[in-house]
Amino acid sequence: GVTFVSRLAIEAGDRDGLLRLILSAIEERNNNRKEALAHLIEMVKAEPDTTEAYHYLRLFFTRHRQVEQGLTVFKQLESRNRTLARLSQGELLQADGRLEEAISLFQAALNEQIEQEGPLAITIAADLAESHRQLSQIDEAMGVYERMAEAGRDNQLTQLAQIELLMGVENYDAARSRLEKLAAEIDPTGNHTRTQEVIGLFTRLAERDLAINWLDKWITYQPRMAELHSARGVLLAQLNRSDAALAALQESVRLAPENAPMRKLLAQLHERRYEFANAEQVLLQRASLGPQ
Repeated sequence: GVTFVSRLAIEAGDRDGLLRLILSAIEERNNNRKEALAHLIEMVKAEPDTTEAYHYLRLFFTRHRQVEQGLTVFKQLESRNRTLARLSQGELLQADGRLEEAISLFQAALNEQIEQEGPLAITIAADLAESHRQLSQIDEAMGVYERMAEAGRDNQLTQLAQIELLMGVENYDAARSRLEKLAAEIDPTGNHTRTQEVIGLFTRLAERDLAINWLDKWITYQPRMAELHSARGVLLAQLNRSDAALAALQESVRLAPENAPMRKLLAQLHERRYEFANAEQVLLQRASLGPQ
């Protein structure tokens, strides 16, 4: 069966962590926790720089409420990858409600990552800020992201994190103010993911009109970006401005005729307007383009 084949592969030298993960799941299902844990530890040792390996090992300890054992194991694994092992210890402590201890570990790991310009800095910063938030230390949480910006990390990403934090504590006025400031800094000719994130936050703040205003501004710079027209159409539809929404979604489909999700949005709007023949035509036109 699967167990036999996986063991054979490991004995033959295959170091794929998925094999260990499969064996661990099988052993855990059979209530052989010791063996299940051993496979997860071996997975981390085989892939010491893979965040997912530490994630599955940490979940095991959390699931079985074995926090102290988990802390000991991750401490021993620091020789393999100090940052990921310390991050895992902090997340174990955070999940256990031992926030002050978690903060100490996250802070030390973040210091190292910033100094080394490591790739895990933003992940650790998010955990550190969340621990401060859970302790109602909002200024300290905001300060974590200020430090990231000062260290030259993605300033817009840190601003988004701060806005999310402010929304989480229901400081909507401050969140709105910061979001408008960020929107003014967005380069609409750049990464569209960032514009989507900003529009999403405006929507969560129930500021759809503001979101549409910014989309209008960005469209003047990028009139051929179908995603902007599509987002504008969705927001207009939510505001029951059906005719304007229809025009925006039609433009998005004109610019990106092969984009199935955009066609689906247009067809759905036609259906809401009881224009069933038009909805069918939109979908048939997509089918006529063939496989993409």
